[in-house]
Amino acid sequence: MEILLVDDDRECLKELVHIIEPAGHRCRAFQSTAAAVAEPLAAFDVVITEWKKPQLDGLAVLDAVRERQWSAKVIILTGYGDVEGALAASQYGAYAFLCKPVRREALLETLAEISQDVKRRNWEKKEWEKKVKEYRRLKKAYDDIMTLLDSSEPLAEKPPVQG
Repeated sequence: MEILLVDDDRECLKELVHIIEPAGHRCRAFQSTAAAVAEPLAAFDVVITEWKKPQLDGLAVLDAVRERQWSAKVIILTGYGDVEGALAASQYGAYAFLCKPVRREALLETLAEISQDVKRRNWEKKEWEKKVKEYRRLKKAYDDIMTLLDSSEPLAEKPPVQG
């Protein structure tokens, strides 16, 4: 999966990359939320961001995801472990709320769940595209038949069969 990391702590970003990349995912890390959300980010499957930062916080990232209608799942990290923050984040659309220091197993498990969802979503998209393609093919055939029928002369009426 493509993962965007946003945290003002450089060491935390390094640790996250160290956990995530060996699991087969690709990461792009930013220390600035403003710089991260300014990127063309539609290609990211997951956004992992810190909850409270000096400038733009985790809610700003959730806002950006919702505003741009990204399908990315957002994981919020916090060093505070506050229940109110977790509730606010989940009500705002966060997929998960993890405490710092991030437990490797918890993060990888969460990413595995998201990966399954991404695979299912991609499969559904491909199936939908197949159906659209088939619909267009059938619609063209129908239009061609209707054009032929409209351009041909009407069939002569046959007298009723008498028996």
